[in-house]
Amino acid sequence: RALSVTDPLTGLGSQRKLLTQLQASLARLKPGRQAALVLIELANHAALSREHGREAADRALVLAAARLRNVVRDIDTLARVGDQHFALLMDSPCAVDEVNAAATRAVALGLRPSSSLPPGAHLRFHVTHTMLPLPGVDADGTLQRLQQSLRDIAPDARKTIRALEA
Repeated sequence: RALSVTDPLTGLGSQRKLLTQLQASLARLKPGRQAALVLIELANHAALSREHGREAADRALVLAAARLRNVVRDIDTLARVGDQHFALLMDSPCAVDEVNAAATRAVALGLRPSSSLPPGAHLRFHVTHTMLPLPGVDADGTLQRLQQSLRDIAPDARKTIRALEA
């Protein structure tokens, strides 16, 4: 049962777990309270795989998960939601400043050197986030909107954090 809600490579929750938690969070949000969903892409995953092999790319995913664990609060949910995508559900109460700080910290942690990566390599994160709830949008729809927002960030973009407005 645990395997259905756990990513075997990173040990993080799965997309299924995230969507369950997100739906529950949306259901218990009271008027005037907010939560947030942050989607993080390991933007240079394909390049790491191409240049250094699949093993190095897998090590980068495990390192990304470890670095992102340093961003979460006790009440938050961190999950792997795609080949190179992670999601952070920042449960209520949550303020925009906290979300921006978490996104900035994630990007900065990715840039730190690591002996787990090939020499000169680092984790390049692209991040998009939104405050919840999005009017008239369920858990699946919220995740899909953020995935589209990530796709809209150019691979070589200088600004790697984007806020999705309601």
